[in-house]
Amino acid sequence: LFDPAITRWAILASFRKLNPLHLLRNPVMFVVWVGSLLTSVLAVLAAVLLGPWAGTLVMACVIAVEALVFSDGGLVVMGANIFNMGVVGTLGGFALYMLLCRLLGGEDRARIPASAVAGWASVVAAAAFMSLELIVSGTSPAELVLPAMLGVHAVIGIGEALITGAALAFIAATRKDLLDLRPDRAAALARRTSGTGTAG
Repeated sequence: LFDPAITRWAILASFRKLNPLHLLRNPVMFVVWVGSLLTSVLAVLAAVLLGPWAGTLVMACVIAVEALVFSDGGLVVMGANIFNMGVVGTLGGFALYMLLCRLLGGEDRARIPASAVAGWASVVAAAAFMSLELIVSGTSPAELVLPAMLGVHAVIGIGEALITGAALAFIAATRKDLLDLRPDRAAALARRTSGTGTAG
């Protein structure tokens, strides 16, 4: 089973088959690959734009659509995926984002670096919770699942960080009004606007 020649061939073949140029020839796998990439990007970005509760709901909907339409993740583990990515990723990522914004001088100043760090952390935290669920269920031993899940997702988190930060930078440059959709920011904007308005 673990013959070095077979293992070497399998590793090289997996890199070839996961190459986006190769995936283009297989539309189903390409859609799953792109869908998985896009799902990873939504948690902290959704929470920063819409608020943590609406962001969690968005993630739950995205995960459900992926499971039902693209068979990505599957129905059996949809609850675990919604908890890990939707609840832990979104709420935990947003809490870290707000903490970093406070530490770095306010949300307007720290939005990009705080969202990038929180995006990376949300992916790693979701992977850590999934690992713990696998360990507790007896499916995988800790010494196997923790390094595999956390190692891979630490790398995936770099992409999450870059895309989340870039998306928020783009939104700030092109549609700054979208940054005030979150309920707490909308309320603050309304207070500022009503304080500067003139009586008619």
